[in-house]
Formats: sequence, structure tokens, C-alpha cells
Amino acid sequence: MSSPLETNPVVLARPNTTSATRRSAFVLAVRRAVRPARLLHAGKTAFAATIAWFLGGLLPGETADYAYYAPLGALIAMAPTLMDSMRSSVQTVAGLALGVVVAWGLIAAAAPPWIAVPVALFVGTALAGLTVLGPGKDYVPIAALFVLIIGGANANDYSIGYIAQMGLGMVIGIAVNLLVFPPLRVDDSAMALSALRRTGGRTLEAMAESLSTGGDGSGWEHELLTYESRLAEAATAVREARDSRRANPRARWMHYDVDEDLDDLAALRRCRVHLEAMGAVLRGSEHDRPLAELADAATRAPAAELIGGLARFMERWDEERAGSPGSENHVASEAREPAVVEQELRERTASAEAQPLVSSLAVAAGRMREDLEERRSSRTARPPREATRDRRPKR
Repeated sequence: MSSPLETNPVVLARPNTTSATRRSAFVLAVRRAVRPARLLHAGKTAFAATIAWFLGGLLPGETADYAYYAPLGALIAMAPTLMDSMRSSVQTVAGLALGVVVAWGLIAAAAPPWIAVPVALFVGTALAGLTVLGPGKDYVPIAALFVLIIGGANANDYSIGYIAQMGLGMVIGIAVNLLVFPPLRVDDSAMALSALRRTGGRTLEAMAESLSTGGDGSGWEHELLTYESRLAEAATAVREARDSRRANPRARWMHYDVDEDLDDLAALRRCRVHLEAMGAVLRGSEHDRPLAELADAATRAPAAELIGGLARFMERWDEERAGSPGSENHVASEAREPAVVEQELRERTASAEAQPLVSSLAVAAGRMREDLEERRSSRTARPPREATRDRRPKR
């Protein structure tokens, strides 16, 4: 009767843990949406669109009649980074021009509307497969369709006004993005990597709990899936942080070593491989039965300690990266060395069936610890960068 009493509280606690994780993810998403950098970007977009609409109405001739396209051009140009703004603007203009050429070709061929429209959509959609156009590929069929349907008999003037107003809006969008606090996405990169490290720590904690209690793996399975998605988000954030420094005047006085983030990301990618290897042992993917069924509680205890130590190391790494005082002392005061725990784990494993699983778990955990220690030591060996952490410009 004692076994159900020990396992039931764990089972009952998992929905609350999952619910808390979802609430945490929702709160994080809301914070990202309303953070000052995002609100500044929204204000700049509204400002650029307003200016574009006003100036678009001042263009000569019939081009001014299509001033409503200028705010759309400004919206397209207001990308997260300056390089993205310029790149997306050029690609969008190219896509628009290609769509206009398709429409003009059908008009020159005197094709009736019931033929011209489907052919324009077919050809435009096929040309949208050109990856060199980037986000501009979506505007190839749109431009062709607009010229045929909205332009109609006045297709020439419409085409000129359409491209001129969109181009004007893009120029204004780029100018506003450059002159008004040009975006530096380094904070997003740091936040994404921190969230990824915390998720890795939770995944390891859930694995350790599953081993110590002998429960199912629903908790760590969910966290591992979250780790996968957070890894993709972190990769995007680091790339945008690197791109945001290019051609950005603010990067001259706001120092941030993006290479450190790239190295952290590479280490966390390797951690994913080790987490998946440990997960395969826990779920029994490589053998017929998982480790929790083949090993008793006494055998699983050092395994849970080994994985729990990795979770604490991941948490301390995140604290150290955030500049938390005293984190180095915490890292150095781990209870036991991983090699000692691994040796005890192998000695306690009496089941021949469990030996391969124990060896696989110990190897994966050991390699993960080595990668984390190597990454941490490579950072601490470098001179400190105060301006990187506190975001203050150097005097």
C-alpha cells in the first residue's frame, strides 16, 4: 500500500506544473509584446506610415491618387533590423515590378479578363517560388492581380503610382528606422538564451524527479518539446542581434559581444543532443523497457542526483550570464563530482538488462557536463565586458 501513496502526489502535481509552465509562457509572451523596444517599434511604424501618407499626397500628377499605398510601403520597411528593412524593401520592389510586368504582358496580348486573371495568378504564383525575392515573392501575384483588376483601362498610371507610392513609403520607413533609435536586438538575444537555459534546467529537474519517483515521463517530455521550440526562438534572436549591429550607428557606443551569444547557442544545441540521449534511456526508446522499470530505487537515486546536478549547473550558468553575484561560488560548491556519481551508479546496477541503459545515461550526462564546463570556462577566461551586461555606453 505504500507505493501508491508515494507516487500519487507526483501524478497529481503534474497538471499543476504543466499549467504553471503554460502560464509562465503566456506571461513571457505578453511581456515581449509590451516591452519598451516593441512599443517603440510600433510607435515608429505609426509615425513613418503617417509621414508617408502625407508626402504621398504631394506627389505630382495622378500618382498622388494612390497615396494610400505609401503607408503600406512604410509598414513593409519597418523590419526588426536596419539590414532587414533595406533587404525587404529592395526585394518587395522587385516583386512588385515583376508582377507589373506579368500584368502588362497580358494587357499587351489583349487577353480577356476571364483568361488574364487566372493566367496572371498562375504565372505570378509560379514566379513567387524565386527564393531570391525573399518577402517580396508574395507581392508578385498580388501586383499582377491589382494591375489587372484595379488598374483596368488605366493600368499604366496605376502601375506607376502603385510602385512609386510603395517605394516612397519604404524610403521613409528606412529613414525613420535609421534616425529614430535604430533597433539593436541584443536584449532579445539575451532573453531568448536565458529562457532556453531555464527550460533546459527544468527539463533536467523533471528527468531527475521521474527517476527518483519511478513515475512516467510526461513532465520532462513536455519540457523537452518546449526546449526544442525555445532553441529555434533563440537561434532567430541571436541572428537578429547580429544583423541589428550591421550599419547601425548605435552599435558604435553600445558594446555587446554577439559572438558570446553565438557560442552559448552552440553549447545549448549540443545540450539538446545530450538531453535527447538521456530521454531515450528514460523512455526506453533504445531498449524494450525504460530505466525506471529495470532499476530499483537504490539504483535510480545516484542517477537522479547526477541529472539533478546538471539542472543546478544549468541554473547557475544562467545566473552567471545575467551577472548574479556569488554564482561562481554556487557552481563550485556542487555536492559531488559527476565522475564519482557515475561510478556509484554503475556499481549499484545489478541488473544485466539495466547496465547498457545506465552506461548510456552516464555517458550522455558526462558529456553534457563537459560541454557546459568548457563553455563556462571559456567565458570566465576572457576579460570582463561591463558594457555588455549593463548596456551602458562607454565614456
